[in-house]
Amino acid sequence: MTLDDFYDGLGDLRIMRRHISSTDAIRRFVLMIREDEHFDRLEDAMDAGDVETAFQCAHTIKGMCQNLCLYNVTEVVIPVVEALRTGDITLAKQSFETFEETYKELLWRLDQLDG
Repeated sequence: MTLDDFYDGLGDLRIMRRHISSTDAIRRFVLMIREDEHFDRLEDAMDAGDVETAFQCAHTIKGMCQNLCLYNVTEVVIPVVEALRTGDITLAKQSFETFEETYKELLWRLDQLDG
């Protein structure tokens, strides 16, 4: 999968290239998502009902995706972040299902990304 294919449906590579013109650099940054532990920590915190940790993890993921111009991922994590901001773990768990699907699609695409 090319970087253009990776971004298609997840974000805006054109805007990302305004910030970082090097395709290799963008690829290196997006591949770092694989090593990020915030999603796993978010799942654990949600399961444990730990609103504060879940909020911190979801907020970090939101920022990471926003910075990488992965706007479609950002869009689906925002409801999780906002529910957790108000302490509503039930609503956060409902919103998490949609986010989880999109995030797993992101991870799958990372595995398909040409090296």
